[in-house]
Amino acid sequence: MSNFRADKHQLVFQIVFGVLSIYLVFQLLYKCLYKKQKLKGKLLIPLIIFLGYSLITFIWTVNVVSAISRVSIIIQGYVLYLALVNSDDKVEFKEISWFFSLFLLTLSFEYIVILARANVFFNFETKYYLMDLWANPNIVATVFAIGFVPSLYKYFIKDGSKLKYLYLPLEILIVYAIYATQSKGLYFGLFVMILMIPIIILIKNKKLILTSIYTIIFGFAGAMILLVIFKDNFPELFTKIDSFSSSRVRIYEIGINELKNPFTLYFGKGIGSTHHILLDNGFSNFYFHSWFFQTLVNQGLIGITITLTNLYLIFKMCLNTKDKFKYFAYLGLIAYVFHTLIDVGYEYQFLGVMYYMLVAVLEKNLNPLESGEANEKTFISS
Repeated sequence: MSNFRADKHQLVFQIVFGVLSIYLVFQLLYKCLYKKQKLKGKLLIPLIIFLGYSLITFIWTVNVVSAISRVSIIIQGYVLYLALVNSDDKVEFKEISWFFSLFLLTLSFEYIVILARANVFFNFETKYYLMDLWANPNIVATVFAIGFVPSLYKYFIKDGSKLKYLYLPLEILIVYAIYATQSKGLYFGLFVMILMIPIIILIKNKKLILTSIYTIIFGFAGAMILLVIFKDNFPELFTKIDSFSSSRVRIYEIGINELKNPFTLYFGKGIGSTHHILLDNGFSNFYFHSWFFQTLVNQGLIGITITLTNLYLIFKMCLNTKDKFKYFAYLGLIAYVFHTLIDVGYEYQFLGVMYYMLVAVLEKNLNPLESGEANEKTFISS
């Protein structure tokens, strides 16, 4: 599991991850070409359109090598999504819950080992100690965003077994690791998730839920754009917010300035351009610390429209079931999306794999309202 920068097992991790990705691609090709099966998936068309348009931007991208790298990173999640949705096997919600539980517990132990070596558990003020964890602690924090709430589903399954409650004390370690991330992006994602709980679980109004989600997204983007536009009018406010956000606002400013070019605004600078744009402006970051500005700068209004449509289909699909797992998955997806709205990670390599894995399981097993089928083993009646 460990993927430290200097870890001797890192190459093994990359090889295994690459081999599995290639295997899934050949599996899909086998079904399409040999068995002549048509690929299905509610996200199939928007994902193909987004990927296709991203490939078109190779024509004008700043660096083709970076573009290839970026496409290879995001396509892995797409491939797993298609493989799961088009597979003959079903994955039960309970299995997904336990997968995230053990995944996060393993991550938590990694945190504990690192902090124990540094002899700090509660007194650390920065995440300096975690900088070697998976190359970027912010990316690791994203796993907690998407996985923690779905992992709790196991306690709400009426399977008759009381042994699962023996796992409860271990949840304390996971909560500690969430604290130890010191990730403002994760805290923001969890904060938005908590705000959405009454609307999702109590009010249950689909339009209100989707409206609330998009209001926060556009509210954030609009606030950052206004802050940059009126930077000279309110310099102290700009400096305070930029300092609190660990220089994120200055990164957004770079992206917003790029959008002053009409071509960039509509069509983007080209996928993979971010790193070089930031390097030219004195930042070593590879990402704009926001999937909204990342997509808008790289793929323009065309790309961000496709991405927002994709999110709409995902969030709408989550509500299309009677199973209680939808609440856990929905809240996990919200924490993930809003974490990456102000941080790194959206569709990034194994994060994209987890994201689309959860979406695929929802689509495959969570559509009784459409298909008339319900997963009896994990169904909880209202």
